[in-house]
Amino acid sequence: MNAAAVDRVAQFRRYMTIERNLSAHTDSNYARDLAALIKFCDARKLDDWSVIDSQHIRQFAADSHSKGLRAAAFSVGCQQCAPSSSTS
Repeated sequence: MNAAAVDRVAQFRRYMTIERNLSAHTDSNYARDLAALIKFCDARKLDDWSVIDSQHIRQFAADSHSKGLRAAAFSVGCQQCAPSSSTS
């Protein structure tokens, strides 16, 4: 993932911790899941959230499941990390 994409993960985690009052335990779980997703994307040369499609999500979930990892937090994280369509 490129630096901007990784920064979106940090922004998401800050948002969830501050605005949504996310517990430290849940933040730790999200961090682990999102790190696994970034590793998955890096292995497939997916460098930005905008290039990830439903096939990638299904493959990540299947890979995570086969490794005994929980991918439930991923769907929330993916939605928040994707760049918005509006300009800031």
